[in-house]
Amino acid sequence: MRGENFLAYTLQRLGLDHIEYYRPRAARSQVPIEETIGAIADMVKAGNVRHIGLSEVARKRFAVPRLVHPISDLQIEYSLISRGMRNRSCRHCRELGIGITAYGVLSRGLISGHWQKDAVAPTDFRAYSPRFQGENVDANLALVERCAR
Repeated sequence: MRGENFLAYTLQRLGLDHIEYYRPRAARSQVPIEETIGAIADMVKAGNVRHIGLSEVARKRFAVPRLVHPISDLQIEYSLISRGMRNRSCRHCRELGIGITAYGVLSRGLISGHWQKDAVAPTDFRAYSPRFQGENVDANLALVERCAR
């Protein structure tokens, strides 16, 4: 019921009667994914949501939410630096008829041409991400340099 209240408030605030996609990020949640998808499925039945997507859910975890309600979309990081999902998740999504929405297409700023190694604040996500640490960041910046040529 709590999620429905938040959704009702959001719809009212935006002046909408529905949203196209509701895409929870449930990978690390303490609430079982089937409960989350079940609650959103109720919102679909009520006409407040059109489609359910998932964000950052591993391929092996697709099965459980799909048993509760059809999943239309998977949001996952994908860029020239982060291409691991291409072989695994893309193939799996294609087989299941699930669309993909890429985020982080500039590798969280790394390949934007504006990111600087020494300009990361301690509160910035990149200060803790392996991609931006030690030898990894140097190797990744070398890749960026090669792409810029």
